[in-house]
Amino acid sequence: MEVREKKGYYHLCTDGTRISSIFKEDSDFIAGANRVAICKHITGVSVVSFTLMDNHIHCVLHGSLEQCRWFVLKYVQLTSMYNQYEYSVSKSLRQLKSRIIPILDESVLRKTISYIHRNPIKGGFRFLPSEYMWSSSYLMYKCRSTVGNQVSRTIKSLTFRERRSLLRTHFSLPGDWIVDQCGLIDYRCYVEYPFVERLFRSPAGYIYFLSQKNEGEIDKALGQSQNVFLGDKELRCVVSRLIREKYNVDGIIYLNVPQRLELARILKYEYFSTPKQIARLLNINVDMLKDFI
Repeated sequence: MEVREKKGYYHLCTDGTRISSIFKEDSDFIAGANRVAICKHITGVSVVSFTLMDNHIHCVLHGSLEQCRWFVLKYVQLTSMYNQYEYSVSKSLRQLKSRIIPILDESVLRKTISYIHRNPIKGGFRFLPSEYMWSSSYLMYKCRSTVGNQVSRTIKSLTFRERRSLLRTHFSLPGDWIVDQCGLIDYRCYVEYPFVERLFRSPAGYIYFLSQKNEGEIDKALGQSQNVFLGDKELRCVVSRLIREKYNVDGIIYLNVPQRLELARILKYEYFSTPKQIARLLNINVDMLKDFI
């Protein structure tokens, strides 16, 4: 008799502390989101939720532990191949470590999904999670006529050349999946968002969980304490906001050295940025920065 491994819910997270960015342009995010769909199709897991940040990803998957491990390995492998082809970068992705955390009950599942959907806000995104394109939060409790209203086609309607050009994969994908004009596979084709909406029961329930700050609890489970490291793109959004709020100017060029050093301390102690990253973003000599902070 065949023995099947028990399925469960798992929180998958790659480590953003060892790499400055995985996704640089919108085209990278499109390819990155499509890899979630491709890896779901290859491994047979269910994708409950996901969010792509510029230097790490979060997913909630449903499947066996072996399937989820396979998903991670395949995602990292395909990402490495993509970045090597696009940017001649592969070595940095060897440091792309990941964690898979079992989710043991419904309450933790809700908290984990809301944590994932809130991640862009923690990274400096200044709008609601439902407006962040590179997350399944984009689907949550929306009027369906407002989702996926771009010109789109089914995969089976594409020629072989169009599939390779738009989807950039040799894997055979379901013909009824929908692709927009930019090559993005419609999230509704592979994300279990109706289940997630039922899990939160109503928009009010979803908003309630989004408003609960449970980063410490989730980060502890991920073994990250409370230190969430932001990539350059995300931290640049934070810097722009801080400059406007603290100094009422629109750019780093308008700050003098003492103001930049004051900002550097905030980035180090509140956002856990490294001296090298701060020096890049604030245009400060890294040696002077190390002496100051």
